[in-house]
Amino acid sequence: MSWQNTSLIMLRTLLNDASCSTEKYTDDRLMDLLLTSAYIIRIDINFNTTFTVNVGKQTISPNPEGQTDGDEFISFMVLKAACLTDESNFRTAALIQCFTARFQSHIHISTIRLT
Repeated sequence: MSWQNTSLIMLRTLLNDASCSTEKYTDDRLMDLLLTSAYIIRIDINFNTTFTVNVGKQTISPNPEGQTDGDEFISFMVLKAACLTDESNFRTAALIQCFTARFQSHIHISTIRLT
């Protein structure tokens, strides 16, 4: 299970979530994200090894650490997971900003009508 530990540490570092006291993401959430990313990259990238990813069972076989292209697989998996997380955070922030702008706009219009 060492690829999981390595991947979690790398992903937390890329997400700036490696603090000892306050982590934003749980290990389970990050592992789900890593496995989803592994599923995607094996379709996008032709590795020498045929990796089988089972997201539901949380397995990757064969173990990437024992393969000649395992380091590349792990690196791309972690990078894809970090990109998916950043993209999601960006969309969430954009939606919040849009809602805030609309809310402030409605308050401003209401204020004008009352005066």
